[in-house]
Amino acid sequence: MNVLRDIVHKHVDYYLDEYIEEMQARTGKHVSVSTLWKSLAYCSIICKKLHKATSERNELLRGVFIASIGHYRIDQLVFMDESSKDECTSTCFYGYSEINSKAIKKVVFIRGKRYTLLPALTKTGIIAVDIMESSCTKQRFKEFVASQVIHYDQELLEYLDAFGVKVEFLPPYSPDLNPIETAFSTIKQFLQRNRYFVDTSYNPIYLLLIACSQITPRMVEGYFRGSGYF
Repeated sequence: MNVLRDIVHKHVDYYLDEYIEEMQARTGKHVSVSTLWKSLAYCSIICKKLHKATSERNELLRGVFIASIGHYRIDQLVFMDESSKDECTSTCFYGYSEINSKAIKKVVFIRGKRYTLLPALTKTGIIAVDIMESSCTKQRFKEFVASQVIHYDQELLEYLDAFGVKVEFLPPYSPDLNPIETAFSTIKQFLQRNRYFVDTSYNPIYLLLIACSQITPRMVEGYFRGSGYF
């Protein structure tokens, strides 16, 4: 079983027949697919959606960032990022149909108006949010933080520093270290689950505010834990 665990650890995206071939190459024994399934189950190994990490990610920079964040208390952390919503956001990607027939649903392929969501997430939930048509600009972001970093800008950093705000930038290719990314997934799932409300709403900004209000402190604790902050 240790051989199988080692193979899966090194080749998480293999097909079953590839695992069988690798097992045979290492042990000299050929096993059936059913035997492989049982062995995987015995090792508590299941098939799941791949969590992809870019090869350009720098583990040293990630380590430095994690060490730096460790100097703060959880209640001092405020995470920010931007996300967007358009006509395709509420589209579901899975459906049901009879065997040997496609599950087809007519959807809008023209994305229409784009709305940018700019929230601030703490351990208690989303404490502030700005919603705007099109993309967020530096000036709009500056106005947002003044009443309460998307891109590195020295002028913006100096502006925040005047309010006693310490800015920590995520390492490149490390969205997993920002729990707000998981919050965005929850918001988009809400929009998909309530797609009929989305399709009939005449006020997209109100709709997005309702979606943001679904984020609870208990959810945030899970987001923070998933990003390694607990």
